[in-house]
Amino acid sequence: MSLPHSTITPITDTNPSAVPSLWNVRYTEIDENFQDIDVRQEALETDVANARGDKPTLADKVTDIVSSVTSLDARTGALELDSAIAVSEAVKLDWLYRNMRFATELWTPNWTLLDDIEITVTEAVAGSQRVEVSDKSDLVEGEEYVIFDNNAVESVVVGTILTGAEAFEATVPLSNTFTNATLKRSSFTIENGTGTAEDGDMYFCGPLNLGSDDIDKALIIRRDDNDTELKLYYQDDTHTTWTEAHWEWRRTVEGQTGVIEVEYRVPSRDNMNLKLVAVAGTITSQVVIYHMVGVHADTALKGNHHPPEKPVNDEPGDGVQNINEVPTLSIAGYNSVVSSNQSGLQVQITTTQSDYASPAYDSEEVVPGGTSHSVPAGKLAVSTTYYWRMRVKDADGAWSDWSDETSFQTAQSFAYMATPLNQGPVDGAVDVPEQPTLSSTVGVLVNYQAKSLNDGSSNLWLQSGTTSTEYYYTGQDIGVQPTEVEASGSALTTGTLGSLAAGEWAWGNNDDLGYETIYVHLASGDPDGLSADTITCTPMHEASEWQIRNTAGTYDEPEYSSGEVADLTAHIVPPGKLQEGETDYYYRVRHKGTYVGWLDWSAETKFTTKEVFANIIGIALVHEGGGGGTWQRVDKDGSNKTTNEAFFNNHPVWGGIVDVEIASQKMVKIPKFYFKKDAAPTGSDQAGKTCWWISDMPADGFVVYPAFLDEGTEIDCFYVGKYENYEASSSPLMFGSDINKAPKTSLSLADTEAAIQQRNVSAGTEGFHLLTIYELAAIQLLFLIEKGTPDVVSAIAPGNLYSHSVAMTGATSAIYRGISELWGNVWHAIKGIRCTGDDYMEILKPGGTMNEFVSTNIKCMQNNGYTVSILESQGQDFDFNYLFMPASIGAAFSTGTLADCYNYINGSSYLFLAHGGNSSTGNDQGGIFALLFDATSVADYTGSRMAKY
Repeated sequence: MSLPHSTITPITDTNPSAVPSLWNVRYTEIDENFQDIDVRQEALETDVANARGDKPTLADKVTDIVSSVTSLDARTGALELDSAIAVSEAVKLDWLYRNMRFATELWTPNWTLLDDIEITVTEAVAGSQRVEVSDKSDLVEGEEYVIFDNNAVESVVVGTILTGAEAFEATVPLSNTFTNATLKRSSFTIENGTGTAEDGDMYFCGPLNLGSDDIDKALIIRRDDNDTELKLYYQDDTHTTWTEAHWEWRRTVEGQTGVIEVEYRVPSRDNMNLKLVAVAGTITSQVVIYHMVGVHADTALKGNHHPPEKPVNDEPGDGVQNINEVPTLSIAGYNSVVSSNQSGLQVQITTTQSDYASPAYDSEEVVPGGTSHSVPAGKLAVSTTYYWRMRVKDADGAWSDWSDETSFQTAQSFAYMATPLNQGPVDGAVDVPEQPTLSSTVGVLVNYQAKSLNDGSSNLWLQSGTTSTEYYYTGQDIGVQPTEVEASGSALTTGTLGSLAAGEWAWGNNDDLGYETIYVHLASGDPDGLSADTITCTPMHEASEWQIRNTAGTYDEPEYSSGEVADLTAHIVPPGKLQEGETDYYYRVRHKGTYVGWLDWSAETKFTTKEVFANIIGIALVHEGGGGGTWQRVDKDGSNKTTNEAFFNNHPVWGGIVDVEIASQKMVKIPKFYFKKDAAPTGSDQAGKTCWWISDMPADGFVVYPAFLDEGTEIDCFYVGKYENYEASSSPLMFGSDINKAPKTSLSLADTEAAIQQRNVSAGTEGFHLLTIYELAAIQLLFLIEKGTPDVVSAIAPGNLYSHSVAMTGATSAIYRGISELWGNVWHAIKGIRCTGDDYMEILKPGGTMNEFVSTNIKCMQNNGYTVSILESQGQDFDFNYLFMPASIGAAFSTGTLADCYNYINGSSYLFLAHGGNSSTGNDQGGIFALLFDATSVADYTGSRMAKY
């Protein structure tokens, strides 16, 4: 720093030395320099005094600073508070786990997830819930902490913070006594940017939110590579107690010897609390943790995967004897704590206990695995004790430990039913329905000697009293029909009982024996006249048993067992046994042979059910009136459902409506469905509104729709004429269903039914009949749900409603799902509902015969107009909820709910019902819901349509 005047102005040699004016200037400059030096000195002394602070000298102060800096460097170590190193580490983690919502624990004040609470525990006694502390002000009731000193570590939940004392009540009594201990959120030793945990140390963190999406979260811990274990637990709204989250992957850390990274799967959603507990290994009891990172999903960094749980041998039971040559060995189940599916198994069998160096049988890896394995033929010997074990492999390549071995002993001889093979559903099948057909290979007997049917001396055969050339075997121990009968080593041919030719045999009872047995016709006559063992029979596959377990269950308590059934190679699972929702199941089967009994179960096969078994869809009546009402499609719970054409085309019912040809008649198949009518549940979009639902299979609250009952028996479908009836033959009169024909009208109801019945006589078939009220209502309901409106005119087309001229069949656009002229053209007489002379309705009994009418004591509407409300009356053997009959009528179209007209014409002791309107009805009256009670049996505007069971 320079002075104000670095050089005093010189006096030139030409000037007199003693001139005052020359010296005055120089004195001024010198004075200014001294003044500046004084100011500087004062400032310096002030700065030194301030810098020295409470130290006697500046040197003392510098020494103190150096000491502090040295101490700071020792504390920060390799990872400093907010230094570039800490930020660099965080940036690396960001790159490693980028695009994931994450949280980090770096064990430094600004990079920790821990609460900073630290309270002295002055006294806590084992067996007591009272904990005395130095300060209770920061404690939170319901929060969990850890108490620790040099002797013990224990977690404690604050139950009640006591008043009048520095203390709280824990939720449970303490296990240890503490004096002058510490209460914190972690007992880890945290320094130099790491956390060190000894056996029993705990760490609590929460609440933590890694995203609310419906996927498992992950926690990654970078730590020392030793055998001290870190157990991770979590709590959330669903898991209110600590639930263990198991490690899923272990991997080495590049460039860091002795350091690994462990990734835990945390199946939590939304906010959660974490708990980390150190558990000492056999070699070490301490672990250093470098950081923890929580992310919202699996990192996909892989490594060594957590293996499945060690399996437990299940069948055969330990020490079981009389095992055949090809036993099925099974374990109790497969379990992966990190939800990794199974991909394989391996079985080993040995004759020397615990020695598998050279096993008698090694399956090696079997894919895709399962929980059972059938030993191939030729591997086991008779009368031998074997020991076996199994291990399983998960989809990520990790093998479990071997199961603890168990033993079995083989039979003295091998004669048995071969172990069946599962054939359907195939292994890994998905979208399996509620009632799948289980199938297996045909049962085959192995190593079995044919049963002798004659001994050369006893009278085991008797001549048939019905057919003299036939002899029947009297030894009833055969029990069931054999597979084959041989004479002199040659197989007899299967023939017809009662007319067997020489060299033939049959199974049956042609002599009122009370049981079935073998009949033979031999060229030599009486089989008893032959030498011993000349006539033999081979036993057969007599019965089967089918079992299903769920993925976590066992066959000791199966989800379903058929018991012994005659479904030898195919069995349909009954309803109500399987759960929807993509549930995993396993099935197996065993066969029973005549004389040899049961043998081993097949190796099990896995299948997965459909997300939803029943395809349920419905429609709600939101408001009556307006011409066509206000309707809304709903799901099974009564909430609004959006559908499109593809939805109905793919639905088993609508998608199953197809054209067929039966006895040369053009028909349309309507698949069976189940029905429910009720108010939508509380809380749904249409709560309280009347809904009509259909399901393609049985479901809770649903009944089979009566159109699919034939005299009380359920049928899979009914068929409706694709076209209106035409006169296919005049003598006798017979109706048919075909395109481009003139609809036949002007017949009485009796003649109409007779002309349809003639179709059965002519074709040698049965089941053709006049379309019934239930079949019509089934079609109406399907239309209403699919189109979302009863107004067929606007939803599809008017058809022939105003031309005043009947069109040929198939000529109009009035077509629904292949059914032509379903409305308009001509009225269609309907079987199944009629009005008596006093206007009381009689109706076919649901599921009854075609002529079983029941009285309803309910009158039909006796005026013309439009249906406003729909009849819901029911009684013994009748229920109008299946139908769309009017309960009230409005005069104007705008008052109507079903869009179409209702007409009533009196004048007869009986009124029959017709449907659809005709060519003169008009657009605002005709349609799929148009109805006519007519007193005239013969009219040029009334035709018909056939149907068939």
